[in-house]
Amino acid sequence: MKYNFHTHTIRCGHASGTDEEYVISAIDNRFKILGFSDHCPYYKLSFPIQRMEWKEYKKYLKSIDKLKKKYQKKIKIYAGFECEYFSNHLEQLKELKKHCDYLILGQHHYLKDNDCYNYSSLEELDLLLKDIHNAFESGLFLYFAHPDYYLLNRPIWDDIAINLAHEICKLSLKYDMPLEINAKGFRLNRYHKNIVYYPYPKFWEIVANYGCKVCIGFDAHTPNDLSDNIIEIKKYVFQYKLNLITTEEILKRIES
Repeated sequence: MKYNFHTHTIRCGHASGTDEEYVISAIDNRFKILGFSDHCPYYKLSFPIQRMEWKEYKKYLKSIDKLKKKYQKKIKIYAGFECEYFSNHLEQLKELKKHCDYLILGQHHYLKDNDCYNYSSLEELDLLLKDIHNAFESGLFLYFAHPDYYLLNRPIWDDIAINLAHEICKLSLKYDMPLEINAKGFRLNRYHKNIVYYPYPKFWEIVANYGCKVCIGFDAHTPNDLSDNIIEIKKYVFQYKLNLITTEEILKRIES
């Protein structure tokens, strides 16, 4: 079954297209399930080109709910958020979870003095691992989006990067947390041949050795992103002998 639970909207400030255009594109590309998971807002924090504003989240959920009803005979639609785990906003994440279908973890940044910073230094990568651990332990998240994202900010495959990959895999097994192969990287690689974006091959070799559960996310920021060739993505899964979970298992996790 063709699915995607990683779809953004114009509200995040770096995507385009209407909510309905994503749904139409999904139907045209024979998706059976479409999950919206735009970058979640944080109360009293404003990041105009990174995530929606707090005042927008109810309108966002209302819009998706209307589309659920309008297209219910053609496609199953879910509404969620992609979130960073910020420890001092944990109660807010719990509250958001009550009003949507699911949350996915997208740990792009850490929060300091009400601003976002990349994980890049050794100290920051230690913080990343701690944040991932706490996020998994919280039980709030459906899966971990682009777990190899940290290699964008520090693109060096050394002992530090390797050890972090091992630790992420150990946590994935401990908390039964699927890791997402992110299709956005395939799109970026087609336009930037001199940069290796996620999915990062050596990271996924380690994932395969551990046998961690894996899912696919298109990370759509335009409706056309949903036209990506699923065959290319599945070839990657087979190439690295990854433990791809079924659509039914993802739905069971949402509904549990």
